[in-house]
Amino acid sequence: MFPVIATNLFRRAAKCWESRRTAATIISGTKISQHVTERLKKDVVEMNQQLPGFRPGLVVLQIGINANHIRLPKMATEDEVLQSITMFNEDPDVHGLIVQLPLDSINPINTEKVTNAVNPDKDVDGLNSVNAGKLARGDLHNCFIPCTPHGCMELLKHAGVSVAGKNAVVIGRSKIVGAPMHDLLMWNHATVTCCHSKTPDLSAEVKRADIVVVGAGKAELLKGEWIKEGAVVIDVGINHIPDSSRPSGVRVVGDVHYPSAKERAGLITPVPGGVGPMTVAMLMENTVRSAQKFLQMYRPGKWSVTYTKLKPHRPWASDAWISQCAARKPILQLAKEIGLFSKEMERYDRSRARVSLDVLQRLDKQPEGKYVAVTGITSAAQAEGRSTVALGLAQALGAHLKVNAFACVRQPSLRHWLGVRGAADGGGCSQISMEEDLFGLLVPVRDDLRAFSSSQLKRLQRLGIEKSDPFTLNHDEIRCLVRLDINPDKRVDRASLNSELRAIMSLSRSVEDMKDRLARMVVAYSTSGEPVTTDDLGVSEVLCLVLKETLKPCLMQTLEGTPVFLHITPSTDIPWSSPSIMADKMALKLVGPHGFVVTETPDFENFLSITCRSSGLRPHVLVFVTSVRALKICGDGAGAQNLELLKRGCAHLQRRLEKARTYGVPLVVAVNTFSCDTEVEVEVVCDQARRFGAVEAVQCRSWSEGGAGALELAHGVQRAAEIQSTVHFPYELQMSVKEKMRRAAWQMFGAEDVELSAEAEEKLDLYVKQGFGNYPVCISHVRNDADVKVVPISDIQAFAGAGFLCCQPNMVSFTPISHTHTHPHTHTHTHTHTCSTVKIFQICVCVVVCEGGGVTLVYVSISEGACP
Repeated sequence: MFPVIATNLFRRAAKCWESRRTAATIISGTKISQHVTERLKKDVVEMNQQLPGFRPGLVVLQIGINANHIRLPKMATEDEVLQSITMFNEDPDVHGLIVQLPLDSINPINTEKVTNAVNPDKDVDGLNSVNAGKLARGDLHNCFIPCTPHGCMELLKHAGVSVAGKNAVVIGRSKIVGAPMHDLLMWNHATVTCCHSKTPDLSAEVKRADIVVVGAGKAELLKGEWIKEGAVVIDVGINHIPDSSRPSGVRVVGDVHYPSAKERAGLITPVPGGVGPMTVAMLMENTVRSAQKFLQMYRPGKWSVTYTKLKPHRPWASDAWISQCAARKPILQLAKEIGLFSKEMERYDRSRARVSLDVLQRLDKQPEGKYVAVTGITSAAQAEGRSTVALGLAQALGAHLKVNAFACVRQPSLRHWLGVRGAADGGGCSQISMEEDLFGLLVPVRDDLRAFSSSQLKRLQRLGIEKSDPFTLNHDEIRCLVRLDINPDKRVDRASLNSELRAIMSLSRSVEDMKDRLARMVVAYSTSGEPVTTDDLGVSEVLCLVLKETLKPCLMQTLEGTPVFLHITPSTDIPWSSPSIMADKMALKLVGPHGFVVTETPDFENFLSITCRSSGLRPHVLVFVTSVRALKICGDGAGAQNLELLKRGCAHLQRRLEKARTYGVPLVVAVNTFSCDTEVEVEVVCDQARRFGAVEAVQCRSWSEGGAGALELAHGVQRAAEIQSTVHFPYELQMSVKEKMRRAAWQMFGAEDVELSAEAEEKLDLYVKQGFGNYPVCISHVRNDADVKVVPISDIQAFAGAGFLCCQPNMVSFTPISHTHTHPHTHTHTHTHTCSTVKIFQICVCVVVCEGGGVTLVYVSISEGACP
């Protein structure tokens, strides 16, 4: 269509010149802009097909595509204007932002400061210094060109005018028209002269011009006799002059004296109907271009992650030393690289940010990626390195195979920092945090000041550290403060509603779901045996208000720059511990259909039976982490190479893999290799694992080599993910509780039956009567449990809010909760409620929320009180 218009205009202009006709050919901006608009409509439809519901968004002081007309009062201050601009800069639904000039305010406002406050990626009027600078340097394809000059160039293009080699004169040097018009003509190979109020002989300059663009802001400045015969005249001006013949008393004219100019020009634009409509059309085109660029950048599943390379380290280097040597990029940069919007981020510091749950709503219709669960095969005293392997696998998939990969690990609970087990945040070259990160949580900065609490000062005194300024502690002193090194053999058993609250947050699918679960929590019983819930006490709303922010996972990064969600502290009082459903679901949406989410769980049976039932997610691959050392312990020994001892320990591996195969998920075994392991020992374990049904069995050296040490594992996981996964549950929820316990015990221990104590029997009958009989069951693992034939259940506890029954074998004890001070946000609420027993109870809820999204301490105290 456009070549036809250009040809016709050119022929008409040629005929005009040959016949010496007095009338120039008119370049109609109205008609050309209509064709531009039709083309843009097709582009918008195409974008909507790529992402249903997507529309270009424009915020201007006039009507546009999906435009918002924002009016600030005349008394608006500069700060108010800048705040409005910042708000729209961070709004992902806005792709174009224009500030109407001049700024009509009674208060002084710096125009340059305001225009430069607009995000260059949304500056569709091209007035930001970044876009102006790119235009001046000729980078025309990577900047927004101001709409009016852009429209002028389109008029020349569609009129068939070749700019290259022509003499062009631009009258006016404003930042909106004159200066950018000069740059555009110059970079399109014209010889350009810029004239202005100080030009001594304006008419002489115009007479030499083949192309004249007038934007002086003065009515009918350019006279017809100044114009070269057959020249192209583009009139940008809009002026109002008195005209008594018009009902309004004025008429609109340009900067060119049109009656005389059209007698000499070959092509000329009218006013109105010339440049004006094209300015609006180019505004829409720039907005659509911005939306297309935004869609390409933030298309779900399309990442542009800049991975960081690990620095070589000494063999004896500690986790902290390796972490300190690693280069880390700003967390907001990582968020942008994986498709998160700035308004969806709540940044804590340079390396941590919490992610809004709005991401799930935005990506609701997007396909999910592959779901990989990393678990362990033993319950030995020595940790197997699940978190290290999980992070290493994510690093291998992302940084080395360039596949979208997201690791989801649980926030380290206090028991890990007490020295009971590993820190659960990886290690070596596959880790996400260090002692300084925990120190920042323990001793936060408030009002630009960091100070120790009274309990921390007492602890420093006991440690012999004579310092009171947190900034003066060295690395060793920080390590002593945050790690308590408690003797695991001298722990005190203790149960608390804290564990159920953590379970609820882990299993919650949304804020509404968490609210329902909190309302079902049983905190006491009436004298008639009826359960008293938090909803009965009137505190479920308060709990939801306090805890809803903890559903937002914390975004961090590995040492190689791959994204990690840190969320939900593991429970320390019950055997159940699971990854966060919210974090996993969000990560699965972000990685796209070809990406991988690696989530870590200590117990795959309860993960599948409880977490997967609740979330609706099904893993594509189960990765079992083991080590030569752990298997030797299962074989009743340890120490130097002993293949017979190792093979005896592999019997435990065999039983775990055989039971796991019944779930219908492809299995991969990762042997976490230590420096003391021999190649022969590792090969024995891999051979045994393949014999027992593992699709792949490989060694993993992610601690020492990072992602490079887990490449073999990553390839194995990719191959396993191509196998069809059909998850089968060991029991149906409608079965009796005892039958579910028997099947769970057989699945976990190979036991033939369960034996309940009198207390457990009594509780079970009560729970069934109360309607908890359809809950799934959770049974703890016991150490070296290969020979268990009958599992003795000493106690049963109903976690009505979390939605499962917790069965405690009498040969296992649980880790106590530590009440070490961990700051960040403490909320205390007290409510009084009259129960059905007509006694007055007072409930005090104290929640300490970690910035990573986990609850480090939840204390619920119910006591009988006097009537107020």
